[in-house]
Amino acid sequence: MRPATDHATRRRTLARRAGVALLVLVATGCGSGRAVESKAVIPRSPGNLTGTHWILVATHDSDQVPESTSFTLDIEAGTASGTGPCNRYHLSFTHEGSDVTTGPVASTQVACPSPLDAAEHAYFTALEAVDHADREGTESQLVLTGPHDVRLVYDRADRDAAGLAGTWNIVNYAAPGALTTPVTGTHPTLDFGSDHALTVDTGCNIGHATWNANGRSLTISPPRATLKACPAPPGLSEQDSHILAALPQVASVDRARVDAVLLDGQGRALFVLEPHT
Repeated sequence: MRPATDHATRRRTLARRAGVALLVLVATGCGSGRAVESKAVIPRSPGNLTGTHWILVATHDSDQVPESTSFTLDIEAGTASGTGPCNRYHLSFTHEGSDVTTGPVASTQVACPSPLDAAEHAYFTALEAVDHADREGTESQLVLTGPHDVRLVYDRADRDAAGLAGTWNIVNYAAPGALTTPVTGTHPTLDFGSDHALTVDTGCNIGHATWNANGRSLTISPPRATLKACPAPPGLSEQDSHILAALPQVASVDRARVDAVLLDGQGRALFVLEPHT
């Protein structure tokens, strides 16, 4: 473990920041991001946060979240934990009313590319600086703030995996070391049928599997896929293999208002999904 110091549009991914300049740089490196719907800001006491689960949707004063990043937050008695695009983390987290006290972040040490590594460190740094919590807007939303413009906005995660039925775009998928975005011009999808049949389109091959949900738990059988050779563009063959390999590793789901994050047994993010339209 190591302490860390440091929508009508298509993309609605998840991400964050701590220093303004740093995450502006990360957002530029990761893509256009996706706008979050604006809401009337009506701060109120967060109530008891123990046992709640969240997905980060915005940071600071921006209404966009950079691509290729996904952060979750699970709050228990005295602690908070979650996943970033590369690593799991935890820290001490207590609150009395709106006043929050946090400790140093500790995380696993999986190496990841520089833009994602910078985003993780910025997020960890912001969490360490949080000293206030509010609930805002008409939706169930948590806002953590602190000095130096620290502002982390989360949507509540719905842990019922049964609600996945339908077709989802794969916005990010797990590649070695971190999440990555689909090859430009490809549109991979997962179709969770009401009969527990799952169809995956990797952008190259079509696969079929079964899925079962029990509360937040989600299991997917190894898919049987066509064996078509993937044409150009470069990277499509790797995308095909990474998506098919990650599906049997899925163990649970975190769902926000729109997006869903599929996680493995250690809580690492494998897929970030958005509804297919």
